[in-house]
Amino acid sequence: MIRKAFPHIAVLLLIGLTWCKNSAADNAAKIGAILKPFAGEWVVVSLDRGGKRSSAQEMQDIRVTVEGDRFTIVELRGSRAFAGGRSVRDVFTEDYTLQVDPAQPLGEINFAYLSPSDLLGQTRPGLYAFEENQLKICLAESGGSRPTDFTAGNKVQVLVLESKK
Repeated sequence: MIRKAFPHIAVLLLIGLTWCKNSAADNAAKIGAILKPFAGEWVVVSLDRGGKRSSAQEMQDIRVTVEGDRFTIVELRGSRAFAGGRSVRDVFTEDYTLQVDPAQPLGEINFAYLSPSDLLGQTRPGLYAFEENQLKICLAESGGSRPTDFTAGNKVQVLVLESKK
């Protein structure tokens, strides 16, 4: 009896494995398609951190790049004057992995920290929307609830980027 059932079980297992493999490939393709418009270099048009709007100069000092699922923000902060008129600025970098789930509503996203190292593994839930050549992002702090709209507030940041393309 077992000998007769074995070929049928093996066929069912192969079908199941093939379906899982195709399903994973389909899911990866869907994620790639969702993330494709994020790719490139972005200029900060507006930044509101918890209700505090950044100045034009502060926004000019921020660079955003996206490659694949990696989202990187590099920001120059402060200014320290030294003899001879030279100054040094601190460079602050945040790296994230963008996480989207094709089964969830379009516009939901998670930013999982890659750096700084003290935040590694933490995730910021958020929303995104594309409007012409702009990308609007609303992020809660790690451990916070996903925002329901693009309103900055306590522990919620809104970032508007414009494509350099």
